[in-house]
Amino acid sequence: MSGLRFNEREVTLAHFNARKEKHGDEEVEAADLKFEVDVPMTDLGMLHPALQEVLYDPEKLDAGGASTTLRFPRLEPLKWAEEFSGSEVVVHWGMTGDGDLVLAEAVVDKFVIAPREGGSVALTFRVQFRPTPDQAGALATTLLGEKVRLSIRPSAA
Repeated sequence: MSGLRFNEREVTLAHFNARKEKHGDEEVEAADLKFEVDVPMTDLGMLHPALQEVLYDPEKLDAGGASTTLRFPRLEPLKWAEEFSGSEVVVHWGMTGDGDLVLAEAVVDKFVIAPREGGSVALTFRVQFRPTPDQAGALATTLLGEKVRLSIRPSAA
């Protein structure tokens, strides 16, 4: 799998959690971000190539030839236990990009997939990283609850 990849996708920053982590005897600043986004069902392939076919009935096609009918309409949202470590996450902020927040060596995980009739999917996920004081301030006070543009690039490894 090539990894999770978003390119300036509009998402909502739903939650910010500042915390400390132990690294040996040293405590370091850490943070968790929760993002929410609606994606087309075809984006499920970023997590697993067969996930779309599992959730949407390939025998019931719409006028465009796509399967948009849920196989299991009563299915609760699914937790997806995959972790993308070492990702570069960029929160694009401001009109010129001068305020972009680059979250290097982030971990993207804790996916929740809520497929919807018609072919869209509500997707939530967590990003863990070590913030600078400026990043923590911007995320906690200015961007929390707002729509932002988000890019995720997988690690080169």
